[in-house]
Amino acid sequence: MSKRFEPIGLYGLSKPILFSIPPERAHSLSLQALRLAGKFSWSRARLRSICAPNNDPVSLFGMELPNRIGLAAGYDKNATSLDGLEAMGFGHIEVGTIVPKPQSGNPSPRVHRLPQESALVNRLGFPSEGLDLVSSRIEAYLNRREQRNAKMQRRPMLGINIGRNKVTPNEEAHTDYLECFLRLSDFADYCTINISSPNTPNLRELQNNKALESLLTPILNARSKQRKQTPLLVKLSPDLSQEQRCQTLHQLVELGVEGVVLSNTKRTLEPWEGGRSGAFLHDDSLRLIAEAKKETPSLRLIASGGIGQDDDVARFVDAGADLVQIWTALIYRGPKLLRKL
Repeated sequence: MSKRFEPIGLYGLSKPILFSIPPERAHSLSLQALRLAGKFSWSRARLRSICAPNNDPVSLFGMELPNRIGLAAGYDKNATSLDGLEAMGFGHIEVGTIVPKPQSGNPSPRVHRLPQESALVNRLGFPSEGLDLVSSRIEAYLNRREQRNAKMQRRPMLGINIGRNKVTPNEEAHTDYLECFLRLSDFADYCTINISSPNTPNLRELQNNKALESLLTPILNARSKQRKQTPLLVKLSPDLSQEQRCQTLHQLVELGVEGVVLSNTKRTLEPWEGGRSGAFLHDDSLRLIAEAKKETPSLRLIASGGIGQDDDVARFVDAGADLVQIWTALIYRGPKLLRKL
């Protein structure tokens, strides 16, 4: 499989201009453009005509989705542009990572491009405007969506990705995750527990068996008392050994978690420290999905990492994925990517 993401159509002409802008600034500008486009029916229709793939419905967690293609967490961290993202035609959108208290994340520059490898390195560190503001935005979006889509049989599934604040020690991490879950679960079609970002100190230690049980048990207990049983997923690191990953997958089944997102960015120190994403992850992601499907067939699997080649949806579904997520490939291939998958 190609180790590069090639631009689609006329995006090849605009890409050099976009890549002349610092990556985090370009990211911010794209969010602003989507937020503006999401405000008006004519601009949403235009986005849909350019980007949206043909419907290929799939059922998951009791919902019928328009397609299997989703936007990975990390793009719209603060739920500012959900209307525009919906208009692009995603089958699901995962917003976040959301943490309880506002935090700025790591110092800039903290996002870097590796164009020759169709990759990014980020060390953002969960920058977030905090639970209060982001949850109010999500609620407002859902109200607009309900009015807009009252007659639609299928709508994009909304996933909400949650984490802990940087200053919260791992011993107290369950309080941050529980607070986010209790505030957001009514809005979410599923919640993802992010314990695998390489950019928050010691966060990945929460993937260890005892720490993971201590983290998830309060959330699962709280969920058991709720009327709405929001599906719970865990996002794992690609840097786990095969033995660690298999143990963790079986533990999640035993605890009653519905699924996993495989996987997060890969930790790197060169040429910059942070989490690396991009085309190089493609084959590893395919392998991780196939192994997880064989090891724990009852878990629902969302493939994330290195996805963006033509016909990747069929490729990953054949390996065992229920859904796929993209992000880095959009930057390198352009907005018509959804139609190529």
